[in-house]
Amino acid sequence: MSNPDWAVRPAYGPPLATAKLRATPESFQVGELLGFEPAGEGEHLLVHIEKRGLTTQQAAKQLARGFGVRVRNVGWAGLKDKYAVTRQWLSLPWPIKRELPQWAGDDDALQVLEMARHNRKLRAGSHSANQFVIDCELDDPVGDDALQARVAEVLATGIPNGFGPQRFGRDGDNVAQFMSAPVDARCPGILISAARSLVFNAVLDARIADGTWRSGLAGDWMMLDGSHSGFVAAELDAEIAKRLAELDLHPTGPMPGTGETLAIDAASRLEQEMCSQHQAVVQRLQARDVAADRRALRLRAADLHAELLGSQTSRLRFTMPPGSFATTLVDQFFAVSPI
Repeated sequence: MSNPDWAVRPAYGPPLATAKLRATPESFQVGELLGFEPAGEGEHLLVHIEKRGLTTQQAAKQLARGFGVRVRNVGWAGLKDKYAVTRQWLSLPWPIKRELPQWAGDDDALQVLEMARHNRKLRAGSHSANQFVIDCELDDPVGDDALQARVAEVLATGIPNGFGPQRFGRDGDNVAQFMSAPVDARCPGILISAARSLVFNAVLDARIADGTWRSGLAGDWMMLDGSHSGFVAAELDAEIAKRLAELDLHPTGPMPGTGETLAIDAASRLEQEMCSQHQAVVQRLQARDVAADRRALRLRAADLHAELLGSQTSRLRFTMPPGSFATTLVDQFFAVSPI
């Protein structure tokens, strides 16, 4: 079976094995890190939940019903996987004069772990990171030496910052839906995002093929690690090479739309070539007046650890920033097959 057109090749050579994910919810665990402490006062309530078999939106509806608020007033920092055990924070309006509520709806699907007052509604991307614990069921045994060697490679040079299959829809048809939607009609944000992600992944895949996703190209717009700020590197001098090797800088790729692309010279030419292969998608994004942006081609794999649980299960632990996809890290180790 050929890879879908949004797929990004692994950056470290052949997979160590074929693996299955999500055999049980407990085999895919996600914990959200806010990066700040609840204020302890204010007209909002931060609710820390653990959910199984629910989307974030479904969990929000249950909380809204249980606490007697409108679901549209429930906020969250990020959407979390449905087929997993995930812990995340949601917010809801709660007048100062009201006592903290008691949650009576705990079950296996949704539990409230803690609550605290806060002074504002949670917004998308307001958390600092997500922690993952993923158990991969291997079709063939993998030696620990090979596993740890791959860990060392990934820690040293980072992972491709591609968009995973979730971005493209359960049936992979989000881009097709975007293209079929009339330009003058409202279009769901997830479809617009999928269209931009398709082009970004195409550029990233080409950069992995020629090795420049981590070493850079002349004319790259470089992004500072952990920041959206950056600058254009007209030349790859020794200082730029050193900062790339230290993961202090990352080459970037386009999130297409209207406005400047920022890359120049060789980097710009490669991007233009890849954008021309998806010209209709780019033109549709521009017709909708979607603003162009940049995204780092790679990111750090913070706190990455791998261990073998028996002969044919590998557990991966790692931390990733908001907007990144855990499956892109798993792809550097194993070829994931459906359950």
